[in-house]
Amino acid sequence: MICTIVGVPTPDRVIIDGGQKTFTSYAPTPYGYILEHPEAKIYGVSVEHGHVDVSEVDHTFEVGEKLSVIPLHQGMTTNLYDTVYAVRKGEIEAAWRVSGRGRVQ
Repeated sequence: MICTIVGVPTPDRVIIDGGQKTFTSYAPTPYGYILEHPEAKIYGVSVEHGHVDVSEVDHTFEVGEKLSVIPLHQGMTTNLYDTVYAVRKGEIEAAWRVSGRGRVQ
């Protein structure tokens, strides 16, 4: 998932635009592995926002910065999206439609 930092309320915490609708509400914590800053931990989520502990990261975060997150429970996130993109070295190599999207009745 590519998430955007939407708030930096303290030097030790940032808010991202990914929450339960992005990572699912039943994921293990931390909710995902942040590629750019592995020491950062998504410790909680609301419906549309994630709360990230960045106290162990030697970086000054800014609103608008992008974070690449690998969710720790992919099986509960795939059905939330219409398309999955295969990315290698920053380039999209393929786009796969999620056939099961919206099929639960």
